[in-house]
Amino acid sequence: MSLPNSCVIILTYPNTENKINILLKTIQSAKKLNKPIFVFSNMDIEKKYLSDVNEFIFTGENLMVSASDYLSNDKITLARNTTKYRFHLEFDENIITYIPITYGTEKSYYWAVIKLYRKSFEYVYNKGYTNFMLLQELELGNEEIKLSIDYLNETHSSNLDGIIAVDPSMGENHLTDYVFFGKTKWWNELFQTTTVEEFYNLTFPNWSVEEYFYKKCKEKPGNIKFKIRTDLEMWEKKFYCDFPSSWIKDEINCLTRNTFNLFYPKLVLTESSNNWDTPYFDIEKSLIVSILPFNEFYQIFVWNMSISEYDKNINVNINFIMDDNSIIENENINLELRPGFWNLQNINKNIKSRKVIIKYSYLDDEKLITNSKTYHL
Repeated sequence: MSLPNSCVIILTYPNTENKINILLKTIQSAKKLNKPIFVFSNMDIEKKYLSDVNEFIFTGENLMVSASDYLSNDKITLARNTTKYRFHLEFDENIITYIPITYGTEKSYYWAVIKLYRKSFEYVYNKGYTNFMLLQELELGNEEIKLSIDYLNETHSSNLDGIIAVDPSMGENHLTDYVFFGKTKWWNELFQTTTVEEFYNLTFPNWSVEEYFYKKCKEKPGNIKFKIRTDLEMWEKKFYCDFPSSWIKDEINCLTRNTFNLFYPKLVLTESSNNWDTPYFDIEKSLIVSILPFNEFYQIFVWNMSISEYDKNINVNINFIMDDNSIIENENINLELRPGFWNLQNINKNIKSRKVIIKYSYLDDEKLITNSKTYHL
């Protein structure tokens, strides 16, 4: 018998048509659980999409902040050089590895996402629900519905504060948030202690929401079962060996590397959202500039990433600054890049610890938009 006071939490940010379609499928499938459904978002959603939910809760301003709002330039530079995250562009059997120079200075929704979780747990806890299922972007079939009820019951019968899944391919400390289960009181208490300063310091230099959630879980006394694949690469086997004594390691012979299959072995993800996709032109997402040490020189990678129907031509100017604030001659870079085009070149001078000025411009409805930003290497 399923728990009478459990509920379903659905988190969403449906700023594109694709994300709205995914939300509708998630809601429709969750209806089969016969549980109250609460949808939470940092943006408003038209009522016509919410007819099958108990309540929609707007959780407040989608405030964007950056690590540089709280940390020094030296810390930002160190994070950019040491973070585990690296991006890759594959072409003609070659790979360009890059990390955006904006890393740590770009405004992001990380803190807004954390507040979204905090307000969702607070809301359902105050409503009197003792157990929850949190769901994002998954369309559940009949088998997944049955398993979901089993997981909700397990949190009650085994006195578990949470049942989560982890992803060793992302390294240590990564709580996957497609779906997880738990006690609302425990998770509400955990999220009530979150702060933006703690987020940037606790997860330095990676600044991952999933890492923050996992580390917070480890800090708080509780009974957690975490699901992990048994089929691991050699470099992955060192992860998730050190965990609290009250935790249970649930090793699963998973046929895929999709973390939601740790909960639902037969589930196939037919649609997924794209974090790069935008309903308008966003220069912060479209323009990639990476300046990284490469052998005895620096490699400069500039890419006008094609991400939507709103892509534009971008002009980019890059200047390196000497200690006396003068520009290093003959090393400036000037590019005009159409959507999807990129440029790769090397600079032989020692520019370590220098400042670099990146200027860009583009036309928006025949209006010239320009900006200039300074970064530390």
